[in-house]
Amino acid sequence: MTHQTKALFNKKHICLSVFSLPLLLLGCAGDGALPPKEAIANDDVSFSYRRQHDNETKELSSFKYDEKWFSASSYTYNRDLEKMSLGLTMCPFSNGGDRIKSLLTTLEFEPSTFYTANQKAEPDKSTEIALSYKAIKEGESSYNLIAVSLYNSDWRENFRVGEGKKDDGDLDSIKFHAGFNYGASFVLSELDAYMEKNHISYDNSKIWMAGFSATAAIASIASIRLGEEKKMDRKNIFTYTFATPNYIIKDYKDPKYDNIFSLLNEDDLVTRVPLESWGFSRAGKERYIDKLSETSLESFKTNYKALTNIEYKGETDYKKRLISLEKFLVEKFDKRDSATRELYPLLNSIFKDDIKGEKAIIVELRNLLSCNGKLTSNKKIIEEAKALFEDATSGKGINKIKAAELINKVRSAANNWRGVDDDKANLIDNVISLGLKAYDIYGSSSRNEEEQGYYDAFMLLLDVFKFASSGEKAITHPMTNQHFPDFYYTREYVK
Repeated sequence: MTHQTKALFNKKHICLSVFSLPLLLLGCAGDGALPPKEAIANDDVSFSYRRQHDNETKELSSFKYDEKWFSASSYTYNRDLEKMSLGLTMCPFSNGGDRIKSLLTTLEFEPSTFYTANQKAEPDKSTEIALSYKAIKEGESSYNLIAVSLYNSDWRENFRVGEGKKDDGDLDSIKFHAGFNYGASFVLSELDAYMEKNHISYDNSKIWMAGFSATAAIASIASIRLGEEKKMDRKNIFTYTFATPNYIIKDYKDPKYDNIFSLLNEDDLVTRVPLESWGFSRAGKERYIDKLSETSLESFKTNYKALTNIEYKGETDYKKRLISLEKFLVEKFDKRDSATRELYPLLNSIFKDDIKGEKAIIVELRNLLSCNGKLTSNKKIIEEAKALFEDATSGKGINKIKAAELINKVRSAANNWRGVDDDKANLIDNVISLGLKAYDIYGSSSRNEEEQGYYDAFMLLLDVFKFASSGEKAITHPMTNQHFPDFYYTREYVK
């Protein structure tokens, strides 16, 4: 190399070094493009969320956030982080992309890194994900903190439990519930693409993830698979879930999944399905909401009314009825594969994508029981059933003649579906079976444990049916409102 060439090379080298210095400095932010910042703390985080029953936007405050939490192990339970995690998944309910972006910006996540996606084309009918990240200094080094908010889902996926075998593509259900695992595959796919786009790696990242109800199960499976497929250290995967259904086959539970925390309510039906008798359970650590004393109940009613504008109708112990309903379901759907083969297609048939609102659902039920209008005598069957049920649940007793007529009409519906759609015929037969057992012991003061179980299960179904046919919103029912995020938030964190 000549003297002149060396001089030219040195000038180019100096020039390139000067221009690349900012890039090199940015590269010090872990492995991404953001420069690391000091960990922050905020003792009064507020955000808005939208109530599901009336779409009114409410402001919630007094949430704590401290990034020193993420320097500890994710295996250590943190109540303040749990509460903030409820906010992370509760905030974007009902088309809340702008709301969750605002919350993450308040927490000083970089706005330019914010990203959202839907699993399907229709918002509110599929799992949605919101992502944002920041680089945080930790001693002499730094790491990337990625916030993962999961919200909304298609509730029918709850019944796609899988048949316990290697299904096609994302529906592997050997270890997990098939529908929830399908959602988890979507989450991991979006995370992979997000990491690549932002030039960050799993090795130098910590993940903070939250979900509610179905997305709680999806978050839990995603958390487990991050450790197994992405080889992340689980102590860096902070997973808090709420109203979590069962999602993992109990034989696969392992203490290494104890970085997953679930807040549960034993009177919440969703936390009891899919059935344990089918082999399902939850991984990680579970914590249950305490029962309320008479004094705390009055305080809760006041707080709940202020938040939801709904009069709470009191503490009703639904646990016994839920257990009875479980026993009946086990009898009729004794294995997990029967639920996938029979329940999931049936629900897809009755609750079609274009069906919205309670009135439309009643129309579909009327079509079911009249065989799409073929049985003209059954056209008013819903109204007749509602009147009979109201008498039964109000203490007036059952009109045996009308009850017999109604049972014969329901039987005729099952017979007409037989050979045309056997799933619908089987569903109707199962309801008749449960109804007849409850009818036989109605009014009896001496019921054995099995009889009482059938009676409790049937009365629960009557209660739900009567409520649904009234056109009221689900959140106002004393059983279903125990599943909503408003309930979990007020019961656990507003004192």
